[in-house]
Amino acid sequence: MIFADKLEEMKTLDSFGTKKATMNLRIHDGKPVYEGEQIEIGGDEAYLPV
Repeated sequence: MIFADKLEEMKTLDSFGTKKATMNLRIHDGKPVYEGEQIEIGGDEAYLPV
């Protein structure tokens, strides 16, 4: 961020639609994933805003 000329916040709501989302949660078969690879390359269906 020290090299950025401009910083712009991208606002979104969590997957429950109640609060501002600050992170993403990876899911697999409808359940949260806490172990394994940190990044999964693929579609948006693997992540939820939380």
